[in-house]
Amino acid sequence: MTDDTAEGRSDPEAARAESRPPEGSYAGRADAWLSSNGTYVEAGVAVTAVVAGAVALPIVAFGALTAIGGETSILTGGLIVAAICVGLLIALAGLLLVRGYLAVRYRGVPFGGDDAGVSVTLYGAARTVEAVAAGTFLVGLVASLASVASIGRVPSPILLAVGAGGVATPALVLLRATGEFVTAVFELI
Repeated sequence: MTDDTAEGRSDPEAARAESRPPEGSYAGRADAWLSSNGTYVEAGVAVTAVVAGAVALPIVAFGALTAIGGETSILTGGLIVAAICVGLLIALAGLLLVRGYLAVRYRGVPFGGDDAGVSVTLYGAARTVEAVAAGTFLVGLVASLASVASIGRVPSPILLAVGAGGVATPALVLLRATGEFVTAVFELI
């Protein structure tokens, strides 16, 4: 598609420009806000989820030992913290998928331009890997719920997908956020 439209853009670029939300619309404001503040929100949710998981692990382990003797309050508290961690991971995965959808819809697919530099390519790759990890986590959770409802247990591959997605999602977000921070610092120098 080498033909240019009247505005001097190729057909895919013109189609993307037409699909962008109007400036004052809710979708336009949400897209603009996520573009400028999304990394901070994602990193904050990721850090909170990691901290909640790190706190829940020893509490659940100790609570399981005390539950043998009949005391279940520690185990219950640990499971509540673990549920908060899972809820934060679900929110983070949903946010990553929504942000990825908005980016593809309004800016095109990653790696889509010939003039993309190394940093743009790395950013697109990081966002793509984050979206895959988040999707794996969410699909694994839904599949585990479906398998419990149908066969009464969760098969090992589904547990592996949930675990890998749950660990990889915040780790990848924090890695990308760190990379963005380091890049911003070097741009200031």
